[in-house]
Amino acid sequence: ARSVFTMLRRRSRKGKKREKGEGGATEGEASPEREGPGQDGKQEPSRRSRLLQLASSATLAMICTISLKRLSRPYEVYGWRFFLPASFKQLGLSAAEWQDEVLARRRVAFIGGHHRSGTTVLWDKLSGHPSIAAFGSQRLTGVDFSEGVFVQDVYPTFGVGDDFERELSAAQRENRRRGREEDKVVGVGQFARLFVRNLREVLGELAWVRRDERADDDEPRGMGRYALASESVVHWTEAHALVSAESQTRILNRFGYHWTEAKLRSNETKVLLEKSPTNALVSRFLQAVVNLGRCEASACWTPDPPTFNGVRGAAAFIFVQRHPIATSLAHLEWRDCAGLTLHALLAHWVAVSFYMRLDAPKLQDVTFVSLEAFAADPADTLRALFAFLRLAPLDPDDLARAVLDVDPDPNEKYYRPYCDSHLANHSDLARDWADPVSRLGYDLDEWAARCAFLDAADVEFSGDHPDPAVP
Repeated sequence: ARSVFTMLRRRSRKGKKREKGEGGATEGEASPEREGPGQDGKQEPSRRSRLLQLASSATLAMICTISLKRLSRPYEVYGWRFFLPASFKQLGLSAAEWQDEVLARRRVAFIGGHHRSGTTVLWDKLSGHPSIAAFGSQRLTGVDFSEGVFVQDVYPTFGVGDDFERELSAAQRENRRRGREEDKVVGVGQFARLFVRNLREVLGELAWVRRDERADDDEPRGMGRYALASESVVHWTEAHALVSAESQTRILNRFGYHWTEAKLRSNETKVLLEKSPTNALVSRFLQAVVNLGRCEASACWTPDPPTFNGVRGAAAFIFVQRHPIATSLAHLEWRDCAGLTLHALLAHWVAVSFYMRLDAPKLQDVTFVSLEAFAADPADTLRALFAFLRLAPLDPDDLARAVLDVDPDPNEKYYRPYCDSHLANHSDLARDWADPVSRLGYDLDEWAARCAFLDAADVEFSGDHPDPAVP
């Protein structure tokens, strides 16, 4: 477009010079190839000039259309903050300000656990407490599911979300080879990463776009895989080299932008809530970073259980679990997990649960919640969690309204699919995973029993029932 406008200006200058020259057309006479005077005495553009203007306008319209098409999808999903560089989405507080002014009277509560286990619904219900400051919606934060792991640049995402980008890129290459329009391949929650990838291709590597390259390329990454990587890659503890004042300010300033500074300094705010399933593997690291420099009287917090040097830390953890079969089947609904087997997903569930149980004794404040228990009695579960966070209980009417839309059996929709597609392999799954799963509080055979119950119910209520009294 710039080249077209430059060419138009040059041609306009040359035309004016020719008209003033000796060899130009006589006054009142217009050459068909030049600009001539109109009825009002002004120069009229020549046919060639008009065509060039039309071509440049069409080019600009095409560029604007493509740009808007590229930008509209991320805007619809992630809102305007998605387009801001990370440096614009952070506070400028120092480590001393965080410890002395913010965390001295507040706690940071981290929700972690398995993906697809109910971390989001629990985070949403806890966020309704007036004394809790939480991230806004996905459109307000500009990241997937408002998860803090995507807004910071200190600890890794373990490839969560990258799987879809690689899959989509491969599909686009295939579309280009076949001559189809690449924009027909559209992702629901991860289109933004495709857009960032396109920006990198056009503009080069952007300084404000963080790329998670800490993990070895040979290690498992992404949803349903990352916990199976080497322990040195995925298990971050207080011994990690990045436990430092710089990491503390980088993480908390990125989180603080979404908590908002007004809530950080409000006397009403008692808990700062963050939710990322991968917190299950980095809980000890987060605890050490948040409590760094936290002192009372002459003693400072140390990561040494059970006393932690007699100092109460500011970090608390809520780990969410769900039945491994339901969790695995929920994973299979996501494109990130396409191609994974139920056997592999059960292995991943055991690995995540193992790390949570391994780290729990080293955490000063931690509690476990099962999605099944929360669904059975959400009000009682929320009351227990508010007490764990040392918050006043909600008004009974407010609490009743908050839990009205909680599904009483979130696993129900997976019973029939499991019975129809996976029951034949149940004995193999039970042979390999029944023992570790039972040690972690769940029973695989429970689902096989449900299949027998569903089959019996199908027979009882079918039209061929022998008892004529049964409709």
